[in-house]
Amino acid sequence: FSAAAMVGDDGAILLYYGAMEQISASSVDSDIRLATSSDGFNFVDHGDVWTHGQSRISTGDEVSPVAALQRGGMYHIWFMEQSGAWDLWQARGQVPVQMSEDREVADIFMVNASLVELPRSTYLMAITDRRTWNVELHSLHGNGLEELGPVLAVYSWQGYNEGIIFLDQDTGTWFLYQVSDSLEHIVVRTAEVRSAATGWN
Repeated sequence: FSAAAMVGDDGAILLYYGAMEQISASSVDSDIRLATSSDGFNFVDHGDVWTHGQSRISTGDEVSPVAALQRGGMYHIWFMEQSGAWDLWQARGQVPVQMSEDREVADIFMVNASLVELPRSTYLMAITDRRTWNVELHSLHGNGLEELGPVLAVYSWQGYNEGIIFLDQDTGTWFLYQVSDSLEHIVVRTAEVRSAATGWN
């Protein structure tokens, strides 16, 4: 299961999630669905917005959303090409309930990612490398943020993997959520904006 959420123009929560379906005794596929909520507790499901069959992915039969954003009159969903190459892709559309096209963002062996919004409409993508379990921070470029830039910073702690990064712009604080290798607990690390590359607590 994976999910990506954003707040729409009307204040509603748009939750894009990977919906898995068993197609045989030994295999499943996964498509991207949308559920919306006005309070964060009660959701209305709107069905598939992008399927692995619609996608141009070359391998696998699972598409798993990791980030979502409305920008320039378009809705963007970043997703993993799961159970195949584990690359990063982006689907986009003019309405939140249906994507119209997708494109490959990066040929990278990943396990998850999170979108980080900075002031002045600047965005970063934090990606967990599936080979090393390091969290790598990249810049995003292009009109649709479809171009992944070079690695800006790498974070790694022994005994922990899969990092999700969030920036609270109101307090100027970075938050990094990581799960332990044993899957028994989640740790939260914080850092000031100017020291995020080296100053995690």
